[in-house]
Amino acid sequence: MADPEYPKSMPVDEFILTMRRGRAEFAALWADLSDEQITRRPGPQDDWSVKDLMGHILWWEGYAMTRVMLMQAGGVVPALDDFNALNAQVFAAHRDLPLDFLRREWEASLHRLEAYLRTLSDKQLNHAPEGWDDRSPYRLLGGNTFGHYLEHQPDLEQYVVGLA
Repeated sequence: MADPEYPKSMPVDEFILTMRRGRAEFAALWADLSDEQITRRPGPQDDWSVKDLMGHILWWEGYAMTRVMLMQAGGVVPALDDFNALNAQVFAAHRDLPLDFLRREWEASLHRLEAYLRTLSDKQLNHAPEGWDDRSPYRLLGGNTFGHYLEHQPDLEQYVVGLA
């Protein structure tokens, strides 16, 4: 599957629909898996289960939303340098969480993101305020929602096909 080419900006309502669609397609890949298949390591990646991947995505969604909120309030958010180390910390923090908790968080995160996005105008979503290094909320949130689902989707698809 080739990654779709997303526009450089989009209205809030279209962003929400794109996020919902991407999220639904991503989650559909594990919908018919057993709990054992979802928690098995190795899973979609050498050291991550599907559950670990869920925790990873959830953390980045929350981080992106918090970062945008802080920046819009004039706060300074330090740049992240070592993504591998951070992802290892996120993995360790989520590894032992119950699967049912992560499933509930998967749904809750979507509602939190949608509620926050609905507070933004199209201009606020698509334009980087001064001092943001041209990183608009659209770019930060899109890269950590529908863009992030697409980043991990091939590994998840390969894992699911391998189970058949």
